[in-house]
Amino acid sequence: MTPKVEAIFKEFHAEVPATRRLLERVPGDKLGWKPHHKSRSLGELTAHIAGLPAMVERIATSNEVTPCIGPPLSLGSLEEIRERFEQHVRECRRGSRQNDRGSRNGTVAARLQGQRDLQHTAG
Repeated sequence: MTPKVEAIFKEFHAEVPATRRLLERVPGDKLGWKPHHKSRSLGELTAHIAGLPAMVERIATSNEVTPCIGPPLSLGSLEEIRERFEQHVRECRRGSRQNDRGSRNGTVAARLQGQRDLQHTAG
């Protein structure tokens, strides 16, 4: 695993417990609340937070990363949001383990390692 990708996973693993506590404290009856009429609702923001681990996994295990464009993910209940977060955490941890085993030819991590190798041989 390259140092850059290892740092991404290390920070991710450190942030999971705090994010989980945050999601546990969101009041389920306030998901429609908005601080301003142009703002996203608490439910949309919570769903966004729950989806961030998927982005970490994609950054570390994909050849390219395309930001999601479109309406925010809308989940019906706080339980669905929390389950989505846990699902993404599991997927990211699987990606982290695969990365540790070195099974990621052609991915971002492999390209970062290749760039580092080129810098060392050129200099």
